Amino acid sequence: GRIAYVGSDYYKSGETAAGLMNLICGQNTKVGIITGSHWILCHSERIAGFTDNVNKNYPNIQIIDTAINNDDDAESFIVTRKMLTEHPEINALYLVAAGIQGACRAVDDLGLRGKIKIISYDTTEPTCKLVRENAIIATIAQQAFTQGAKPLDILLDYVGLNIKPEKEYFYTKIEIKIKENL
Repeated sequence: GRIAYVGSDYYKSGETAAGLMNLICGQNTKVGIITGSHWILCHSERIAGFTDNVNKNYPNIQIIDTAINNDDDAESFIVTRKMLTEHPEINALYLVAAGIQGACRAVDDLGLRGKIKIISYDTTEPTCKLVRENAIIATIAQQAFTQGAKPLDILLDYVGLNIKPEKEYFYTKIEIKIKENL
């Protein structure tokens, strides 16, 4: 078994995305969700947290459709473009996984930049560039460095010094990044 978990609380980050969507979009928000896969835990947990929080607290937000992009930019372009064409009422996108560049390219291709509010994950350079260019309004950071380094620290203490971690779950901070604080 594992000795500890270091990473994001995916459900909580989904709840955070719903609250952020409410703050950004306000009334009459129609959301399209683009995910990598329903079989990947972090994707399904983000969607569950988002959906549960929307259903519980935000009657002004309606989830219109969900599409799978297999974490691929080319496929993300195709499924996002199809979703937005079939559901012109969508005014917000929740990008749960990779394929962010493809989804944003689809929005641009349809001439909808500025009309579609987009929330994504991670602070990779391509995503940060899209935030700086106003294609994405906010991205949720997951402290990738901590997720990589902390497990090694825990393992070194456990194997080298026989020190067990003080707790099982080490959740990283959920940080909201916008153009002004990248």
